Amino acid sequence: MILFITLIVLIAYFLGHSYFVQLQIHKNKAISIIEAVSKTAAVQLDANQLDYLLNKHPKKNSIRTNKQDQVYLMLHESLKSIKELNTLSTDLYTLTLDSLNNRFFFGVTSSENPFIVMSTKTFLKSFIITT
Repeated sequence: MILFITLIVLIAYFLGHSYFVQLQIHKNKAISIIEAVSKTAAVQLDANQLDYLLNKHPKKNSIRTNKQDQVYLMLHESLKSIKELNTLSTDLYTLTLDSLNNRFFFGVTSSENPFIVMSTKTFLKSFIITT
């Protein structure tokens, strides 16, 4: 009887351990994909163009179509291409930090519906990389 209980405990331990190892493997894979996507976007998107858009269109919903502004269209197409190349199921968005007001501005998106200048006052410290 003791042997049977010990065997059950060992099987449960190894199943639990295997589950958590697989969970960590999938988590690391997801982080690698996110890292690759963000590096690709960082290389392809021009921060000056994002700055131009936020200055030219400072109000929420000032861009109503993806083709309204050529710079927006170009950045939108780049994000859309990155999304498709990485077979992502969700849209990509740019975030710009306004460090003076501790706010993020959502800018360009890969979505068919423009999303420029949606701001959030929720200052997410986990988004900020400090050196």
